[in-house]
Amino acid sequence: SGMPGTGKTATVLQVVRCAKEKHEKGSLPPFQFLHLNAMKLPDPTFLYRELLSQLTGRTTTAKQAALLLQKYFSSSSSKRPVTVLLIDEIDYIMNQKQDVIYNLFNWPTNRHAKLVVVGIANTMDLPERLIPRVHSRMGLRRLTFKAYTRHQIETIVKSRLEGLDTYDGDAIELCARKVSSTTGDIRKALHIARRAAEICREERDSAENKEQKGLGTVSISHITRAVRELFHSPFVQFIPHLTSAQKLFMNALMQESKRAQRQQVEFEAVVSRLIGIARTRGYILPDLPSYMNNLCVSLAQVHIVAIEKGKIHRNPLIELVVHQDDINFSLREDELWGKLNHSM
Repeated sequence: SGMPGTGKTATVLQVVRCAKEKHEKGSLPPFQFLHLNAMKLPDPTFLYRELLSQLTGRTTTAKQAALLLQKYFSSSSSKRPVTVLLIDEIDYIMNQKQDVIYNLFNWPTNRHAKLVVVGIANTMDLPERLIPRVHSRMGLRRLTFKAYTRHQIETIVKSRLEGLDTYDGDAIELCARKVSSTTGDIRKALHIARRAAEICREERDSAENKEQKGLGTVSISHITRAVRELFHSPFVQFIPHLTSAQKLFMNALMQESKRAQRQQVEFEAVVSRLIGIARTRGYILPDLPSYMNNLCVSLAQVHIVAIEKGKIHRNPLIELVVHQDDINFSLREDELWGKLNHSM
């Protein structure tokens, strides 16, 4: 577990790559690796369908898939290799009954399961939030990822830029200092570095003097401008003053966009996800079309959300106009946003 951008998934995937290399050299038995992201599931029970599909190629209902998986992991088979299952953002299968997460960690206890489950969570205290019967199945192997320090961020950014002489050393250090003092999110540091390079290129392209056009080093001034854009935009100052319902809608839109892996998503899909979030978290929202419409329009009026053709009509496509980094940064101290991002 650990905050976003602290290298959890990257670390696990690197370990899997090393394990595969050892298998190829004959020092490890064969295994199959499956990777699921719970954030992309429209409902926790969809995990059964996705897992069954990856294991056997079969497609069926969630209820039937759960039964087939129970049989699969209970049956003895000498030909079946060990399955290493990685569930990313496991927080998002935490429904009220906690039955999905219970089954997930109960299957490996079967004698013939040949199953290893690795869960990655953004919630630091996820095990403590589980009911006793689920907690008893999780085991004691727990690894906490802390936010990156300045030196770690600087080292990672330099490694990504290895072979390039376009960044001044002091500029990278400043980038690392700024990010380590706020979130410690390596993705934010890389975003700043990338934006600083864009600013540098824009200056070079607009230079009238050919000699000036040859200059292309990203300096402290470019990093400073990129940081100012990210941390001090008007939206960053305005977003904390939104209502709880508007924040819930933004969160639902971000989740649906991530699940669908595209910027624009259907309005009704966001509303469905919003209702699910509100119900799971215990928030009461009027389940009325007019209320949901007005909620979306209110965010569009302040240019946080864009609506296809500018108005609600027959399930339009909608998207966030403000960068998600800006939203997360501006609400970093917001209690509601923290709960929405780090638990279900």
